[in-house]
Amino acid sequence: MARRKLTLRASQLEYAADGANADLLDPVDPDDPAGAVIRQIEHLGVRILPTLKGRPATTFRAAVFFPPHFWTQSDQVRAAWARHELVHNFQWRQLGRVVFLLRYSDPRWRWALEVQAECAAMQTYRDLGESEADLVRRATKRAHDEFSNRNRSYRFHRLENGAEKHAREILLCSVGIKR
Repeated sequence: MARRKLTLRASQLEYAADGANADLLDPVDPDDPAGAVIRQIEHLGVRILPTLKGRPATTFRAAVFFPPHFWTQSDQVRAAWARHELVHNFQWRQLGRVVFLLRYSDPRWRWALEVQAECAAMQTYRDLGESEADLVRRATKRAHDEFSNRNRSYRFHRLENGAEKHAREILLCSVGIKR
């Protein structure tokens, strides 16, 4: 039996577009982008730990788990990735353990949580001087790779077709690009 597609609700779209958690992030230091974010994570008392090989980055309570290849990425990628996970840490603190885990288990709310965190990553690239054309390409690719129901991702394959388009629009708005 085919499962019906899930439609994003207005509350989930609003939550995803709300940049409230981005306001909690320290400005990016162009001379040491990854180091500045890592220091903010540590200053907040969040531990940085390794994941098992092949596992994605994960935020759990007061810990962020990064895969081994995190440390071999460029400073810009590490800064954006770390800010993405830091937003999840803020979400965890703001919502509380039970609400965060319940929302993360629902594909629509998980979409909203991930889009909000991805906005922080996009803002990092913008703050580090990425061109508007590159930001548009990055938002389009991230929306397709992460939020498309066509990629059959275990996370979002049940979402309706507009999820990718909504994600792209929100990501672009987060860096001041109106389309």
